[in-house]
Amino acid sequence: MFGKRYRDKETGIIYDENGKPCKSCNIFSSFQSATTGMNARKQNAVPSKTESPMTDMSESHTISNEVPDSVSFPRLPDVAELGRSTWTFLHAMAANYPKKPTTVEKTNMSSFLYNFSKFYPCWACAEDLRIWMAKDGNDPKVEDRESLCQWICEAHNDVNERLGKPVFNCDIWAKKAARMTDE
Repeated sequence: MFGKRYRDKETGIIYDENGKPCKSCNIFSSFQSATTGMNARKQNAVPSKTESPMTDMSESHTISNEVPDSVSFPRLPDVAELGRSTWTFLHAMAANYPKKPTTVEKTNMSSFLYNFSKFYPCWACAEDLRIWMAKDGNDPKVEDRESLCQWICEAHNDVNERLGKPVFNCDIWAKKAARMTDE
């Protein structure tokens, strides 16, 4: 069973169910110091090639636990990068939604948005979206392209307001976005 996810009221750092800073919920600079000690422990825990090689039955091939320097792994985005990318994706998706969607397309989009709010990498952001969607009148508007563009803009404005960022006039934005793919 997983532990409880939480936000440290003093530092603002959001932690995952394992008690580690959530990489998708925090800006990297805000929790680098919190993970410094953790990274040192991880480095000491990884066995080197000479300490514990794994071999096949003939012992002619050694499998290394080391990762070659030439291999690069993508880093997880912090909450700011994730948010910008997500809003770009959601606005683009809405602008490309059919002008006259079928019943199946409406159902699929609505299901996607509800599921999106459950699986978004930043659990705190996902929870905020679910709370916003549960408010009267905030269920996904999937009747047509313009209504989805309007809904996405309103969801985005809710986040912008909480973050102290400028909000957009969704009536103007939704009409323009709904026409973008026609130009």
